[in-house]
Amino acid sequence: MEDYRERASKMIEDMNKKWIWLVNKWGTLTKDVFAPYIDKAIEKYFGCRVDERYINYFERFDDNSLKLDIVAACRREKKLFIVEVKSNPDRIDYIDKFEAKLEEVRVRLKRYENYKLYPIYAGLDMKEETVKELSRRRIYAMVVRMAAEEDMLEIVNKEEVEEDKKRVDR
Repeated sequence: MEDYRERASKMIEDMNKKWIWLVNKWGTLTKDVFAPYIDKAIEKYFGCRVDERYINYFERFDDNSLKLDIVAACRREKKLFIVEVKSNPDRIDYIDKFEAKLEEVRVRLKRYENYKLYPIYAGLDMKEETVKELSRRRIYAMVVRMAAEEDMLEIVNKEEVEEDKKRVDR
């Protein structure tokens, strides 16, 4: 009986390690899903060709650092896309933190100060409430659609965000 308990304990310990590995891998998996298709999605939804793209962007400053999942820029059109990828996107605190990152981008990335900023919050899937909250904050919501490989990424609130921006700009 003692031998059985030891083996069961060892199996549980091994399984816990595998779960931890899987949870950590899930975060990189979502970036691995979005990164290869982001250029095509930006061209489709925003009409510009990506000239610069950084995956897992990191820059250290004197007092802190800035970490961004995906940074993409269209130089000719002066458009900057900041993409935050979440494996669990339906948490308001994640959206709050993304907005704080966007403020850091405006302050820290001086080379893009004349660029129009397009924030994109991405997840494999998203609840309708999350999409509505993102629209209210004028942040694009991007999800995965399995229809066709070239159209794998879809912005599900583009009209709502742009309509709201038009109202504010008037």
